[in-house]
Formats: sequence, C-alpha cells, structure tokens
Amino acid sequence: MTSKAIAIFPTVIYCNNFDPKISDKLLPFLSPYDFSSADGIQGEFLGLADMHLDNNLSDFYKMIVNEAGIYIDTLGINVNLFDLYIVKSTLSKISKPDHHFMPHKHFCADISFVYYVKVPPGSDNLFFLNEHRPNELFGHMFDDVRERNMLKQFNAFNSTTHYINPEAGLLVMFPGKLSHGTRKLSPEPFKGDRIAIVGDINLVLKPEQNNWETGKVDLSKWRKFT
Repeated sequence: MTSKAIAIFPTVIYCNNFDPKISDKLLPFLSPYDFSSADGIQGEFLGLADMHLDNNLSDFYKMIVNEAGIYIDTLGINVNLFDLYIVKSTLSKISKPDHHFMPHKHFCADISFVYYVKVPPGSDNLFFLNEHRPNELFGHMFDDVRERNMLKQFNAFNSTTHYINPEAGLLVMFPGKLSHGTRKLSPEPFKGDRIAIVGDINLVLKPEQNNWETGKVDLSKWRKFT
C-alpha cells in the first residue's frame, strides 16, 4: 500500500507586489488622514475611515477593486454576479516599536485588504491566526508560545500562525473574518513610520441578480424606515 496525506480546504491569501513608485505618488495625498503621530498607532478605530471617497485617490482604489476581482476569480467565484463596493478605508500607521495591532477580525467585510506605502526596516510582520486548528488531535497540542512544544517541526498541517513580511508596494487581500494582526519578528530596531492603506470590500449582487437566497442584494432594493 502507498500512504499519502491529503491537504484539504486551504485558506487563500492573495498577494501582489506593485512598483514602490506608486507608494511614493500616494504619500502627498495621505497627510489629511494622518493625525496620530504622537499616539504611535493609528487605525480605523480613531476614525477617518472614508479615504476611498477622496477623488485624489480614485486611481489607487480602482486598482484595489481590480485586484479584488482577480482574488475572487482565483477562488472560483463568478465575479460577474457582483458589484464590488469599498465600504471603509483608512490609514494604518505604527510609529513606535512597542505598538502593535492585536489580533482582530473585520466581520463587516467580505474582503479586507492592506497596501503597504512605507515600511521601515524592523517593521512588524502581518500575521494570520489558524483559530480552528482542524488537525489538532487534542487541545493545545499545536501551541507554539511555550518554551517547549509537542511538534518536531512546523508545517502547513500544524501551524497556528502565518506571517507575511511587509514591503512598500505589497498588497494583501484576505477574508474579513480571518483573524489577523501585527507582530514584531525582526531583531532590527524599528525607526520611523510604518504606513499602510487598509480597507474593507463587500460583494453586492448586481440589480438583475434578484433570485438568489444568499448574498447582499443591490442597494436600490434597500429601504430605511424611520
């Protein structure tokens, strides 16, 4: 007999690297949304999550939506059924080495994205958590935060975290329900501002797609009662 391991149900994180010159062109238009240098950390929890409404940034967000279409197509979804709406976008910034974004989820989003504009040496890594641990045979078997653990090696079957090293021009897209945050892995001291544009995208069924039992119907069919 021949034994084999079959990996099923993988999680897809979509990445693309763009010319860093795009980031250089964006920087002059970001100052109106940069307001927390003294705090050391800035994200949507401080407000100003409507950058996508800025006409100066329209070309950038058109690029983001185009990439979202490629991501959706990669998943085997019929992208032609949907209109893609950016519903929230803000500046994400870390200015102090001891500040990090704790693990969190964007339950309001179908797709979340981060585009790195400026990444000083020693910046935090983006990380994702495997909360469900489908291969863990009993509780805490895969824990990797203790001095010792039960694993002889880390691999795709047992890893509880996945890290992405950021660089200027990198775009990352993932399901909004996927737990993510930032964590410092580099021993290099962090100096400067790590700046990224982050946002959320929702898939909305096109107006003629009105015979589905799931998904968000077109906004023309929404009605607010007061």
